[in-house]
Amino acid sequence: RYVNSFKELYAKLDDDASGDISMAELCKHLHDADMLAFMESLEIDASDIKHFFAAISQDGELSVDVETFVVGCMKCKGNAKSMDLLSLCHSHRKLGHRF
Repeated sequence: RYVNSFKELYAKLDDDASGDISMAELCKHLHDADMLAFMESLEIDASDIKHFFAAISQDGELSVDVETFVVGCMKCKGNAKSMDLLSLCHSHRKLGHRF
């Protein structure tokens, strides 16, 4: 259920159809009703969306693919557990080493 919703939202955010979302693309859609409703359904506060994206994109320097976006959203759903935070930090470090 969530995966299809993630992919639909991702497609809306990916303005240039590159397959990745940039910080600029995300910021363009920060106040879209669909975006806010989706993040609210995941219990991610609207004020945390930019922080969330910065965490998965090396402070907005990198674009994010759909898999990274989906996994990041799922990890942030509701109250994050310490193991989830550890996993997200690890994934973030791995992403940084790829470039």
